[in-house]
Amino acid sequence: SGGTPQTFVPVDLDRGRLSMGETVDLSTAPGTRQPRYWRKVKGNPLHRGQMKPALATMAPDWQVSGNELANAWRSLRGRRLAGVVVIDVVALSRLLEVTGPLEVPTLGTLTGDNMVDKLIGSYDDYPDPAARKAVNRALAPVFVDRLLSGNDPVGTGRVLGEAADQRRFALFFRNPDEQAVFDDLGLSGRLSDTEHDYIGVFTQNKVPSKSDYWQRRTVSTDVTLREDGSARVRMDVEVHNDSPPYVQPVPDPRQGYFTRWNTLSIAPFLPAGATFESVAVDGEPLQTSPRNFFGRYFVRPEVEFAPQARHTLTVTYDVPAAAVRDGDGLAYRLALDPQGMVDPQAVRVRVSFPRGYAVDDGLPEGWSTRGGRVATYATEGLETVESYEILARP
Repeated sequence: SGGTPQTFVPVDLDRGRLSMGETVDLSTAPGTRQPRYWRKVKGNPLHRGQMKPALATMAPDWQVSGNELANAWRSLRGRRLAGVVVIDVVALSRLLEVTGPLEVPTLGTLTGDNMVDKLIGSYDDYPDPAARKAVNRALAPVFVDRLLSGNDPVGTGRVLGEAADQRRFALFFRNPDEQAVFDDLGLSGRLSDTEHDYIGVFTQNKVPSKSDYWQRRTVSTDVTLREDGSARVRMDVEVHNDSPPYVQPVPDPRQGYFTRWNTLSIAPFLPAGATFESVAVDGEPLQTSPRNFFGRYFVRPEVEFAPQARHTLTVTYDVPAAAVRDGDGLAYRLALDPQGMVDPQAVRVRVSFPRGYAVDDGLPEGWSTRGGRVATYATEGLETVESYEILARP
């Protein structure tokens, strides 16, 4: 989630025999540009009426988006799928480090070090988007072959496990028993399930563009805990459109492959039971109606970014049980979900316990305190799903 699906390879497994079907590119395949109906995943607020198949994966939880994508494919191609495997370009580049380089027409030798830049960071080098789409179609079946070849299964499994922790790789299967196995392995791409505090921010392009390649994002929260374990939280989501100068010989169209402009929906998701108190963009209050995503609320205002522009979405919300009682102490619990970005988002957290409490020693990695009632967390790049408990006592 955070980008539209680009290229598909249907894979058939029948009594141990594997075969691959036609590689399909969503931008050029018949029917993909027209809005259409498919069976909606019940309760998904991001599916409204007719939609283009490219928008099937807007939900950040792959249990939902995988199901939507399978339904969209059936509507588009007439085949019912048993499941969907999703993987992003960054994860594919790390797979190359295990399986070896690829020789690709036009792009040359792709390695783990250069693939991301060559495939999605060099749009200006390919004035004809059709040429890039052709490269995608050529690459996709090669990667399927690498994934299923059986060469270095331990190394491949390790890369895919790490990619799942980074929300760059996920599996969805219609069979509940099969899906339960991948849930237990942490490979299903679900959002973190927590009743306590939570950080999960997800952006989507609202106009066709590739500018989110240059997105730089910092999420900062200031948490004020109360004696009963509830909390008021202020979250600032600062997004920087760190795009380079526009170099095409025509005016910037503000959309498409070469634009340096971007329009993003910015969607912070709250923990279950939490409610929004206020929403603002660059300090200006915003009237917006929170929506319910399977028990947790979210907003997703649209913000336009000029080249090199910075904008900040600020939300305040109340969490009923950000902390729980631990004897005479309070234990603050926080779960964090990354979005699969080329440049992972930075995170800053400041937690203030009630007066009369002091943060315990032995804090998790990344956390610090000066011996008082305040604990802080900082990372320059949230790469993986994380969860923490911070304890304070009288």
